[in-house]
Amino acid sequence: MIWESYYWRLELYKIAKNLQARKKQCRWPERALVNLEKAVFIGFYIVRKLIEANKLSLTSKKRPIELISYPSLGEIVHSRNWHKLHELYDWRNGSNQTKDLMFVCNQIVHSYIFMPIFSSTNKLKGFAFCSDRERNNMLFFIALNKLIQLFLFVSHDYLTASSTIFCAKTKDWEETMDLKNIQSCFLNTGRPCSDKCRFWGLYEASQGQPQV
Repeated sequence: MIWESYYWRLELYKIAKNLQARKKQCRWPERALVNLEKAVFIGFYIVRKLIEANKLSLTSKKRPIELISYPSLGEIVHSRNWHKLHELYDWRNGSNQTKDLMFVCNQIVHSYIFMPIFSSTNKLKGFAFCSDRERNNMLFFIALNKLIQLFLFVSHDYLTASSTIFCAKTKDWEETMDLKNIQSCFLNTGRPCSDKCRFWGLYEASQGQPQV
């Protein structure tokens, strides 16, 4: 369980800004690729932990994530061929899909396939991924810009009040309504609503306002 989520969000914000800085990068030595992989995995692990600790608003939890899915060509995906994406999936018949935040988190955290995708000029376009359960059905792709926007959105979503009920099925409290969260305060009014909100305003003034 996460007690104070601010430090987790700050780390997620730094990861998003780091990814933003890589948008024009064209040289990718091995260390850079490893650091890129670590950043995305840690970022989605943070997001999942925030969800599980009920530190995110329903707005974030239900936020539709835009993906492109590519169907399997029927070949079995295993440890010897997982990297041969063009032989395993139909890249000509990709379709737009939206998935919820937890689905994407689980696909990344439990990924059987995870691979950065580059343009013809060697700039990072996004990431191809799928979990062990999905690998023989579908491959997903998330664009770099969408990923950065997602991490920035979650890093600013500081829930300060919510309505909950006790669920007999799960034997735990479940959120039913957002009463107040800093994300909406920033985006809708531009004014701080708490000490944490004021801190974000000062932090971003010194670092440059992120585009959410």
